[in-house]
Amino acid sequence: MGLAQGLAKEYGPKGITANGIVLGLFDTALSRDNLSDRGERFWLENCPVRRKGKLSEASGAVLFLASETASFINGQMLGVNGGLDWVF
Repeated sequence: MGLAQGLAKEYGPKGITANGIVLGLFDTALSRDNLSDRGERFWLENCPVRRKGKLSEASGAVLFLASETASFINGQMLGVNGGLDWVF
């Protein structure tokens, strides 16, 4: 967060934005192979949308922040986590 905010202040005047994405649990080979049943159950029971994220949802957030539509968003952290951000 500090890096994004520092870069935003430094490079914002030059038209360069800096933001970050805070990801939740996504359905990947890594999460399927390494997450314990208890960890997955915790996520699914406590995440407001009751599921893991899809990689297309994470990449959609990246594409949005890289687009002209997001040109006034600077120094922010975008949570792509299904609403479960209090754990982190």
